[in-house]
Amino acid sequence: MSKKVLLADDASTFVKLEQTYLESKGYQVVMAGNGKEALEKLASQKPDLVVLDLIMPEMEGDQVCRLIKASPQYKDIPVIMITTKGDKKGEERCRKAGCNMFLTKPLRKSVFLDAVKQLLPD
Repeated sequence: MSKKVLLADDASTFVKLEQTYLESKGYQVVMAGNGKEALEKLASQKPDLVVLDLIMPEMEGDQVCRLIKASPQYKDIPVIMITTKGDKKGEERCRKAGCNMFLTKPLRKSVFLDAVKQLLPD
């Protein structure tokens, strides 16, 4: 059975790109357009990995990550957060939220897929 990844980003271009990368490697992909929707999909879809953009409407990625990591039910699900390149404050927010890994935009396919594979070994 393939692993399921929840992608949450309000920028459809990035979500579609990430979706293409993941599906090319056999992952199931569930998408959310904002932080609130990400939490709803987390509960209904039970993903194996969550990928969050830091800056989103409704609820930002670091808030979503903190809620995931504070939940006994979801705390073991790995979280990758994505920030804008060179944004030190963003990186700090990701670390403080408790994410397992953070990446910067623009995403390089190899770096993104390596991060996913590291957090979701076969």
